[in-house]
Amino acid sequence: VAVRACGLTWPTVLYYRGCKRTANLVESAGVVTRVGKSASGHAGNAAGSIKVGDQVVCVSTGPVRSYVVVPKELAVRKPSSLSFEQATSIPVAFAVAYATVIDIAHLKKDDLLLVHAAAGGVGLAAVQLARVRGAKV
Repeated sequence: VAVRACGLTWPTVLYYRGCKRTANLVESAGVVTRVGKSASGHAGNAAGSIKVGDQVVCVSTGPVRSYVVVPKELAVRKPSSLSFEQATSIPVAFAVAYATVIDIAHLKKDDLLLVHAAAGGVGLAAVQLARVRGAKV
């Protein structure tokens, strides 16, 4: 993927400040330049497999770079309504929020959710997911 934009999460900032113990997940958005054999029929994309020229958002590990190679499971087509920059704000924040609010807490309609630090990426994502579920925030 030829990277057009990267999202910098707090762990990424810590990583580059020398705290190598933090997981460095880099959110990127860009254009697919090559596709391996195993990428055909990728179930994570409702419209079919990812192909050269597609605009995608993905998550990789390691340093921020101009090109990334990612497994097919970590790349999805970028919605055309989002810019590359906007798309990079979604993967990690919403994955963490979904895991905690939906998978662990099993939030449902009319539940009450208190989100500390709701102005950050994960907090904003949690608020949006709770509202979609019909919970009170």
